Amino acid sequence: MFSTYELYRKLIHLASSIIPLSYLYLFPDRTLMAKLLSILVVVSFILDHDYIQKINWIKNIFTKYLNPLMRKSEINGRLTGATWVFTASFITVLIFPMDIAVYALLIMTVSDSVAALVGSYFGKIKIFEKTFEGTLAGIIVGISLCFLVPTIPVMIAVIGVITGMSVELLPLRLNDNLSIPLVSGGIMHLARTYIG
Repeated sequence: MFSTYELYRKLIHLASSIIPLSYLYLFPDRTLMAKLLSILVVVSFILDHDYIQKINWIKNIFTKYLNPLMRKSEINGRLTGATWVFTASFITVLIFPMDIAVYALLIMTVSDSVAALVGSYFGKIKIFEKTFEGTLAGIIVGISLCFLVPTIPVMIAVIGVITGMSVELLPLRLNDNLSIPLVSGGIMHLARTYIG
């Protein structure tokens, strides 16, 4: 079961679905969306950098509001989850067609969050560090999201979400906020190109 702070992290991760939804409904221009995301990437890298956190007023904000939500590795200088999400979103928007980018990012933000929450509370069957129940919930929710992006055929969406959740399940060294959208987006792009 999650700690309260880990639950907050997952809810924030779920809320980051505002990125693909904004791309779909508010800023459907790739160049504009990439520019907006590039600003977030730069700001997050700056805030993640150790020297910026030594400025007293920034340190006070981090200590009071953000450190309780951060994992030990993030406090000790590794990139935060937010930096990974912004970076993955930026790259995904740049390299994939809009519909595939949106769906791949929804898999990262929604399916991954649901998988973690369901796995933590209801998971019994362990697969590596994750649970079968969480992965299955992530797949089901991900498939249900395909109605948001009707230009992707359902079979390709299913392939994409199964791929994304399989990547999330595996104990890879690469942060899953980056690997999920890039791998699922790449597979969907290839599937649409070669299968139709």
